[in-house]
Amino acid sequence: MKRIFLVLILSLFLVCFLIGCPKHTETQVEKTPQKYEGALIYLESDRICAFFEVQNSKAYEKLLPRIFKMPDRPLCQITFSDNYKMENGPTYLLSSISILVNHEGKLGWYILTMPETHEEPVRRGVVAWGYPKIVRRVTLERSGDQYVGISYEKDGKTPEFKLTLKVTKTPLGLEEKRFYDFISPFPSLTIKAGKVHRFGGSQHPTYNLEKISPHVWKIKFGEGSVEYPNDPENLLHRLNIGKFITGYWGNLKYRYSIAPNK
Repeated sequence: MKRIFLVLILSLFLVCFLIGCPKHTETQVEKTPQKYEGALIYLESDRICAFFEVQNSKAYEKLLPRIFKMPDRPLCQITFSDNYKMENGPTYLLSSISILVNHEGKLGWYILTMPETHEEPVRRGVVAWGYPKIVRRVTLERSGDQYVGISYEKDGKTPEFKLTLKVTKTPLGLEEKRFYDFISPFPSLTIKAGKVHRFGGSQHPTYNLEKISPHVWKIKFGEGSVEYPNDPENLLHRLNIGKFITGYWGNLKYRYSIAPNK
């Protein structure tokens, strides 16, 4: 069971949560790195995650390192996470954009970018596992049943992309359940020195996690949308993000540290 929770949080976090959650406010980037001994240990986090179709297959293929191949269905995953309770390490927010890829016949989420608000996890992720992390301003705000995540450009003022998720009371549809059944096994992927590292993947779909362990997970589903500037250098603009497929809000209360699958 411990592995199930760890691998899913990593795949969604990379990679990809209502009652009792604190209201988090905007966090500025920590400009001076702090030193922490030992592994970063996470205790509680709040997140939103959404999945979209991709309409520009040519741009999609250009973003793939040679080690990967195009999947049958081009997909994009966008995630925001607030790691607001740590046992060891700084609290920080992050955002990420991932695309589905085929690696040696198996599917996974290749992380294109992962902006974060603190230099310590950025440095560790880049050096150890090849995460495409950069220090940026990231926010995740809640207003009623609506969550808004914004990832900013280097100036800290211009939004690079904005994800909005509105929690709904509508039961999860059959197509959405089938989609979660499809993507649940897929890990997040990074490349370090030519080697692919895999993080996460789960045999249990997202919609079953709270039923399996309600003391660990709180999950609600909703409707999502993404905004980004009309800039040819913007990743989401290049991909030409299309139809929203499904998305969720989640809160995870679980002690873990990040390491690749063995």
